[in-house]
Amino acid sequence: MPRWAPKDSIFTLSAEEPEREDKSKGPAEDELTESRAAMIEAIRDDCALYWWGKDPETGDPLIRTLDAEDKENPIKVLPDWPAHRHFLHRLETQDRIAVEKVRQIMFSWFVILWLDWQCRFHQYRFCAFSKSTKDEAKAVLKKRWDRVIEPHLPAWLRQHNKAKWTETEGVITYTGTNSSIITVGENVEERGSRGDQWNCFVVDEAACHPQLKELIAAAHPMSSQIIMITTPQHGQPGATYFENIIREERETV
Repeated sequence: MPRWAPKDSIFTLSAEEPEREDKSKGPAEDELTESRAAMIEAIRDDCALYWWGKDPETGDPLIRTLDAEDKENPIKVLPDWPAHRHFLHRLETQDRIAVEKVRQIMFSWFVILWLDWQCRFHQYRFCAFSKSTKDEAKAVLKKRWDRVIEPHLPAWLRQHNKAKWTETEGVITYTGTNSSIITVGENVEERGSRGDQWNCFVVDEAACHPQLKELIAAAHPMSSQIIMITTPQHGQPGATYFENIIREERETV
């Protein structure tokens, strides 16, 4: 049985760097072994395995994040808390999600990883990541995906489906699956957001978006899933609209 299969070995990762095995005794870092190929197939049906799984050859976690407060060891293993499990369940089962967040929960990281999982392991996915401006959206993807998530993936996983960040356009393209994540800002018409079919449309810091209601109205008819996350921002342009959505969700539970 592959080492990634038992749940007690996948889902009990700490936020500390694990003890590394002697890599000289195992396969090369970019070698797609039988067990690694099997893991890729399993990940297509299991996002949790991508987020919290381990390399079956080395035991190293697949995903890394950044802790800006830790100046000595800023690169960390993706945390695995009950709030993250609940959020993943919502991502897997709901087509409209609105979540108030706190910085320590790192939901912005998780929505980027949700888009990344869709595009890296599934064909012809078209996803969007939006903030108040396109430049802000580009800055987030560059800082988190291009500088941390992608370069810290195991080499064999990066080679499986090569992905590239194009800063001038604000687009991540996945050549092996013909999928992409694009950035969208305040212009709701940008990149055909009234005409393209989105598999997933994410709005980060939704309460601060100057045209949140119009943006969602434009994306909703053509989006399989819309995700809005924000820290509490009373008095901001999109706050009232976001709070109304949260209130509606609570009333329907």
